[in-house]
Amino acid sequence: MSNRASYHEGFAPRDGRPLYPSLWEGCDGAWSPHLGSTGLSLRDWSGRGRHGTLTDMTADDWVVSGGKYALDFDGSNDYVSVPSAAGSVFSKEQFSFSGWVFVRANVLYGSMISKDQNPPYAFSFRDASGGGLWEVVANGTRIVIDPAVITLSRWTHFAVTRTTSGSELFRDGKSVATGTAGTITANADLVYFGTDYGPGTGRHLNGHLDDIRVYDRVLSVADIRLLASGRGVAYELAPRKAYSLPST
Repeated sequence: MSNRASYHEGFAPRDGRPLYPSLWEGCDGAWSPHLGSTGLSLRDWSGRGRHGTLTDMTADDWVVSGGKYALDFDGSNDYVSVPSAAGSVFSKEQFSFSGWVFVRANVLYGSMISKDQNPPYAFSFRDASGGGLWEVVANGTRIVIDPAVITLSRWTHFAVTRTTSGSELFRDGKSVATGTAGTITANADLVYFGTDYGPGTGRHLNGHLDDIRVYDRVLSVADIRLLASGRGVAYELAPRKAYSLPST
């Protein structure tokens, strides 16, 4: 007999168990281009059904980077929109998100992820004084700023946690900045990848994204370090167990 599993349960699409089950606890969305092209829809592997829609993008925007698939954003007009809900992440007092980003060129603004409340809640890359910085913006106010200029043309992992008392930014598994909690608007506005709160803003990412994940809990430092240890680590399987039919 076999022990069938699915991504809906947090497992890979073959027999096995997740090597790190904690990375699926409280997961409210998991969008992972490295698992392979899904055309003009970006699959949500969390089981929540919040599949993203690629806009002003084509099949050619599924690219191979670092030996794995990723979604490419040209810094001009393309983005992914994801349905939200009033009770989902970005409407709660405590949440976390994480993702991998490869910035190809400095732009004025270019978000990894943003909530279409206006002003937005966004995790954005901006060109400041000739150097690129990452910042968390809530209702138009910068609440956390990464003190280091990002290195272009390399994959970097970022995570943000938010509680009622404040926010914390992690880069490559290490805490690099803290700030206030910022104001969150509870509504069902769209969530965007690759743009700063929607089309028509002229604020678009120039680079690649992979393995964007949102949680309805505050990730532990251990979980963040796991997510930062490799693209797609949440999908790694423990060794298969041998199954045999009962003797008769």
